[in-house]
Amino acid sequence: MDERKIILKAEGKRFKSYREQSRLSQKEAAELLGISSRTLGAYERGEREITFAMTVKMAEIYNTTFAELTAYKSICGNEDK
Repeated sequence: MDERKIILKAEGKRFKSYREQSRLSQKEAAELLGISSRTLGAYERGEREITFAMTVKMAEIYNTTFAELTAYKSICGNEDK
């Protein structure tokens, strides 16, 4: 599996985890995001790349930050020590 696919799968797992922590069904979250539940499922399975704008919107409805949702600090090595 190439590196990009590994990253997409990891992101997808985080998206699903945050949605579940927000106690939203896939259908409810998709409606809030203005996308189909099929598209949200593809993001959560790492089968489809997500835009920056959609990731920001997702973070807002899951009541978290872009950095937390995407693990940006960990990926970039900017973790607080």
